[in-house]
Amino acid sequence: MIQTDLSKIKDYARKNEKQNWKFRSYLKFIDQTDAEIDSLVVEISSAITGRINCKTCANCCKEKSPIVLKKEMLLISSRLEISKEEFINKYLENSEESDELRISKRPCPFLKNNECEIYDIRPEDCRSYPHLHKKGFRTRLIGVIENYPVCPIVFNTYNQLKEKCNFLA
Repeated sequence: MIQTDLSKIKDYARKNEKQNWKFRSYLKFIDQTDAEIDSLVVEISSAITGRINCKTCANCCKEKSPIVLKKEMLLISSRLEISKEEFINKYLENSEESDELRISKRPCPFLKNNECEIYDIRPEDCRSYPHLHKKGFRTRLIGVIENYPVCPIVFNTYNQLKEKCNFLA
């Protein structure tokens, strides 16, 4: 069964935080190649994504702060008819993890009625969220665990991956 209730997801994530970290360690040493794990994650997440309407949720836009690349700043500021500097001052902040800039407010200031006002030119970080289709799943497990209580797709994919990998907590 696919879980989409955000309050249940957050509660489950809180209660099972240790289990998720144990599974992270388990995945690091499981006898499968990175390509096999990546393929399995894509298979699971694709099936789940087809059953979840992100517009119903939009929780990523409410809780995450995506990175905005320089070329995206120019495109978005142009659409908003403001200077790049004004866009940076009004909407961005320095990332704690890198020297990149990210959206400074939560929920995202471009989210209206669970829809993105700049959807066609949204940042790549938004386009690729929840990043489950990318290679190197095992190298990104900290981010996956951070997204586990935020995104129903990540939540359900990670839980099904536990089952497929015969993880016994």
